[in-house]
Amino acid sequence: MEASAKRSCLALAAALSAVQVLGDVALADGRVALVIGNASYANAGLDLRNPANDARALSGALDGLGFETKALIDADRAETVAALADFEREAEGAEVALFFFAGHGVQISGANYLLSSGFSTLDRESIDDEALSLDKVRAVLSRSRPGLGLIVLDACRNNPFAEGGLAARGLARAQGGSGLLIAYATDPGNVAYDGLDANSLFTAALIDHIATPGLDVRLMFGRVRQDVVLASSGQQVPWVEEAVLGEHFLNAEPAEHEPAAAPAVAEEVRLWQVATTAGSAEAYRRYLEEYPAGLFQAIAAERMQGLEAAAAVDAEPASVPAGSSLDGVSAALATLGFLSPARAAQKDEIDTAYRSFVRQVGRAGGFDGLYLDAT
Repeated sequence: MEASAKRSCLALAAALSAVQVLGDVALADGRVALVIGNASYANAGLDLRNPANDARALSGALDGLGFETKALIDADRAETVAALADFEREAEGAEVALFFFAGHGVQISGANYLLSSGFSTLDRESIDDEALSLDKVRAVLSRSRPGLGLIVLDACRNNPFAEGGLAARGLARAQGGSGLLIAYATDPGNVAYDGLDANSLFTAALIDHIATPGLDVRLMFGRVRQDVVLASSGQQVPWVEEAVLGEHFLNAEPAEHEPAAAPAVAEEVRLWQVATTAGSAEAYRRYLEEYPAGLFQAIAAERMQGLEAAAAVDAEPASVPAGSSLDGVSAALATLGFLSPARAAQKDEIDTAYRSFVRQVGRAGGFDGLYLDAT
């Protein structure tokens, strides 16, 4: 009976040892990342300086934090979709699953799209063929249900569609699900800097803070935001949408010496976030009244003036002056991207396009400015 008990204890010890080994393996495999950096495009006019550098640098940082990382450089859509399918399987039940994209991102009709390296033509068909919808990435993390899902987008360097009117400036806000955090390089509707050094402003700040010991992931992105705001003199404000449950540490070692807080900067950033969330001329005016020489003074004034000009156009709709050559006006508007050159436009379509032109440039340019800009 005593020998039997001894054998049982040994078996239990062996089982516990096996569980510990399996637990260690699960921990090592419990962090997965898909990192994409698209710098070179089929349309060379879209090429960017730093996304490939950003992807490689972040991959190295994540490897050091125990992530199983797959990095794609200048990936086409087929490669991206295949990698995303692998990422979904690997992320199932993981401790942390992180998706990072650096490159061109655009919003069309309120939806965000990440452009693959095969993208060449600035039209909607190419979006369908050579872009990845952010909704697909969100759906992957929703199905795989990691403990923490992170989507990090350094993807609004500029908007190649803005001038043609196909898409709005910057990226649109996207709602996250439970346990998901979406981090943007800049606030909704704004454009991020690609950077003159080896990395973009956003990715450089992210790499500086991602391995900080004992720092919750939400506070980590707060420090990233502050660094980018200061480095860009307020022109770029990283943005986060999150519904994270509990605390999550990418480096769970005890916290080191905490840097001094900057309450004045934090309060100004808070008021700026209020203004950009409201998106109204009055909200930007309130910010300017509070911080007339603040970090965001120039961009706040520009946005306020643009909104006021748009409101003036809406209050008193502009139309093509009577007696004007509709063919000439239509050709000028098509040259500027406000009308399609492929077909003849009707009078109401021309008036609508002309109002869009006036809304963009303001009334100061006048009707003559249309032909001047088109020339």
